[in-house]
Amino acid sequence: MSTTLVLQWLAVVGAIAYLGLVIRESILCWWFAGASSAIYVYLTWQVNLVGQAALNAFYVAMAAYGYWRWRGGQSNDDSVPVVRWSLGIHGVALLAIAGGTLLVTASRNALTSSELTMIDSVGDSATTLAAIWTTYLVARKELNSWFYWVVIDIATIVLFVRQGLTEAALPFAIYLVMIPFGYIAWRRTYELQTNAV
Repeated sequence: MSTTLVLQWLAVVGAIAYLGLVIRESILCWWFAGASSAIYVYLTWQVNLVGQAALNAFYVAMAAYGYWRWRGGQSNDDSVPVVRWSLGIHGVALLAIAGGTLLVTASRNALTSSELTMIDSVGDSATTLAAIWTTYLVARKELNSWFYWVVIDIATIVLFVRQGLTEAALPFAIYLVMIPFGYIAWRRTYELQTNAV
């Protein structure tokens, strides 16, 4: 078995463990996020998905932030409540992601000699920017972050498969099955908090 294939499977296992622990609101999720993301940095860099490599480097940093945020200076991992932000905030974020995608794609195509097709270049930029925002939402335990992940995961599956990273795309397919459970679990927590006030 090649080193790349072994690394893809390690990244897959770590990524699935991460999401399973996020659903349970366990602070351990951030350890798996950091390890899995570090592997994805290497894998995506090897196939010239610069945006995905940068995104996963960001994930490594966000794993540290998420751990700190969820820890909340407390000894347990449920000290951060699940929140729900206004549609206005999400609307502004989506506009910023769209504008940023155009800017990043144009800059990348002008400054580099990437072998990616235009659709892959746009997909790489869009999924990168959307995932940066959504990872921040997860760290803040924003309920609607789960909806973003549906779109991001579908786009990432297509992008990875097109670049020959089929095994590395596997956790995103599994995420699509797990997302509804995450939303339901976080929604239950949100409602319990709301009713307790």
